[in-house]
Amino acid sequence: LEATPVAGAEGITSAPFFSPDGRQIAYLTDDDRLRALPVGGGRSTALANASRLGSGAWLGDGSLVIAQRPG
Repeated sequence: LEATPVAGAEGITSAPFFSPDGRQIAYLTDDDRLRALPVGGGRSTALANASRLGSGAWLGDGSLVIAQRPG
């Protein structure tokens, strides 16, 4: 396996997680916004405001499940 940087992924503050098809990565930014970024790099898309994101999962139907950190 070899790691490959994803262009545009700067500012990720939580454990990122992949879309079901593996083409996008969802992540939380420094300003508490949940965003999605194409794996090949490019422009990210704002999905929601989501402070204290601990982890998440992107389900097959396109919905996102988010777990918040305590506090």
